Amino acid sequence: MYAFDTVHVAPYGNEDLALGAGKRVGAVLSNYVTAKTRMDKNPGKFRLVGEPLYSEPNWIAVDKSGDTEWKAQIVKIMRDMKSDGTLARLSQKWIGHDITP
Repeated sequence: MYAFDTVHVAPYGNEDLALGAGKRVGAVLSNYVTAKTRMDKNPGKFRLVGEPLYSEPNWIAVDKSGDTEWKAQIVKIMRDMKSDGTLARLSQKWIGHDITP
């Protein structure tokens, strides 16, 4: 799922990122939803470049020992929404991008 064999995390302060692209930070790797929120709050300071490097799965949590019929119904609803395009439309509406593939 991820295009990386090894990842090294290097925490970095927000104050430099707030200055905008190219000031003290040349690039940031982030998920789309987090990046879009930052970009929307700071128009013109940041831009997306290139193709996505990775994707993150989205999940719905259900009680492990819970109602199996309820879980099956949730799975069916999500599959139906995926296949008929409802999830993609909701993603476009609320996030501005289809993050469902």
